[in-house]
Amino acid sequence: MERIPLVARVALPVALQRPLTYKVPDDLADRLVPGHRVQVPLRGRTSYGFVLEVGAPSDFPGLPGNVKLRAVSAIDPEPVLLDAARLRLVRWMSRYYCAPIGMALEAAVPKGIARPPRRPAPNPDIPPEAEPPITPTAAQAEAVARITEAIGRRSGTRFLLHGVTGSGKTEVYLRAARTALDAGQGVLFLVPEIALGTQIVRWVRRRLGGQVVEYHSQMKPAARRQAWWRAHAGEARVVVGARSAVFVPVARLGLVVIDEEHEPSYKQGETPRYHGRDTALMRARIEEAVVVLGSATPSLESSANADRGKYERLELPVRVDGRPQPEVTLVDLRRDAAEEPRPQGPLRIVEAGERDLQDPLSPYLRERLQQTIREENQAILFLNRRGFSTSVQCRACGHVFECPRCSVTLTHHRTEGILRCHYCNHHLRKVTECPQCGSADFAFSGTGTQRVEASLAHHLPEARILRMDLDTTRRRGALADMIDVFERGEADVLLGTQMVAKGFDFPRVTLVGVIHADREMSLPDFRGQERAFQLLTQVAGRAGRGEKPGEVVFQTYLPDHHVISAAGQQDYRLFYGQETEERRPLGYPPFRRMANLLFDGPDEAAVIRRAGDEADRLAGRRDLTLLGPAPMPLSRLKGQYRWHLTLIADGHRDLAEALAEVSSRLGLGRVRVQVDVDPVSML
Repeated sequence: MERIPLVARVALPVALQRPLTYKVPDDLADRLVPGHRVQVPLRGRTSYGFVLEVGAPSDFPGLPGNVKLRAVSAIDPEPVLLDAARLRLVRWMSRYYCAPIGMALEAAVPKGIARPPRRPAPNPDIPPEAEPPITPTAAQAEAVARITEAIGRRSGTRFLLHGVTGSGKTEVYLRAARTALDAGQGVLFLVPEIALGTQIVRWVRRRLGGQVVEYHSQMKPAARRQAWWRAHAGEARVVVGARSAVFVPVARLGLVVIDEEHEPSYKQGETPRYHGRDTALMRARIEEAVVVLGSATPSLESSANADRGKYERLELPVRVDGRPQPEVTLVDLRRDAAEEPRPQGPLRIVEAGERDLQDPLSPYLRERLQQTIREENQAILFLNRRGFSTSVQCRACGHVFECPRCSVTLTHHRTEGILRCHYCNHHLRKVTECPQCGSADFAFSGTGTQRVEASLAHHLPEARILRMDLDTTRRRGALADMIDVFERGEADVLLGTQMVAKGFDFPRVTLVGVIHADREMSLPDFRGQERAFQLLTQVAGRAGRGEKPGEVVFQTYLPDHHVISAAGQQDYRLFYGQETEERRPLGYPPFRRMANLLFDGPDEAAVIRRAGDEADRLAGRRDLTLLGPAPMPLSRLKGQYRWHLTLIADGHRDLAEALAEVSSRLGLGRVRVQVDVDPVSML
């Protein structure tokens, strides 16, 4: 009997919206299955891709019968890298986020993973410790019981674990993970930042033993490969990692933990612009796993999902061991603060008083830092801006040093002696005179972490200071080393950007200072207030987590703003009520669905035309609200002009129909068009 010829749909790591079709040679026909990595000819060279489907030509409607197909060259000798569940996940991600299927696959199976490690993994058969002699709070016990019951039923339930800072969410995660492991199931534990993962990996390994691996982009390629293949083989049953860990092949996945679910770092910034949290939710749905989303400051979307019954809400309303929340003091930075009416409320307010306006530390915060160090406690200082000064201007002619490729000023990094763009890395070394008038008299304005570090060194010369920002943590392992030093009590002050606002647990920290509490609220983004509340609440929650009570100091020009008040009181409900009422009439998420079309290119006129053309094509759709097109707040980046067009719809189906229409035109012309579904930032 004559063999029916087979064809295969193969996705390639290129910007093609659809897979390509290849003939399957007879000698491969009995072995080739979806998920295999294969070699195929493409444009005169050999390329690698993944098989999505295999079948007879008649199984693929629309395949022209008179086209001569090229053949698959070879199958990788390694095992199938993508099982049916993760292949289904990748196809969903491609459709939902309007990303080429090949690029989605490239995100799911990074380069190098296809080669198994030559050396076996070291033996981490480390026995787990016994459950600690901790008596859980009533709320913790209730949360564990409900999650445990859902794991036993493999119900696929989605829990939103809303617990105030210091309420013991990690203990709930660990007990739930132990239940899943005892039931023969695997666990995926996602964290938003590698910084946070360092501490959590240590806790998880201590409790669950050597079957735990970490996985993130900053690991050495060999270590990532070891972790991936250990999970693939079923040796590692717990994977802890950042966004990309959502694709690691955890066997018999039964529990997915998404810690700090509100964090924007879960969103990928380039195509495919997937959200790690939402992709993990879909993976759990496909594999019928239970999900626990944890946060002290849940995203508005997650809270709305709990209100609508999509998630089951679990509350941890108090800190463990009855520890109180830290006291919050607002330092009013306004010059005429004494003449202003005092806001009514539970937060203590002090005036900044006479101070050097170039000094980022108010007298009150300096005093509290000095006392903290005298008492041999630790402090955390938060400022979400690195460098020394954020702007440098010639006093003689007014010239401002700006990046020639981005619409931003250059930041002065005094330690390195350079002016640097934080977007494209353009920099000027040892600037001694103005390029416009030749003057050497400069004004340095704005504050970054280096300026704060200099102020600390001046006022507290005895203090041992650690600065944690992108400039000090570039070296592989530097971040983990810094965390270890601070955890051992070998530094007094941890100064940093948003890295220090994550879910760290440092029991010796009794003081947290926020240098500029208003900064995030001034960003031109509808999520600006939400982001500010989350950052302030999270960083405040680092204080008083040990036996000693804590204090938080917010330096602010807006002491009566509802975001400052809600964060100071750790009152999520107060913020949620105010923010939802502001968004509801505008139709912003979580009330409607949103996508952002991003247009960029070297020719601004061409970018404007392309954005206008897309707006004209979509204007007739009654199911859409269009905002723009308009220049983006950061209107030029790395030499590319940037415009955007925002699409808002009642539901994802309406949005998806419009985006499918846009996707068919993505490759046209010289202007790049990117689709950002469910954007977390509009900058």
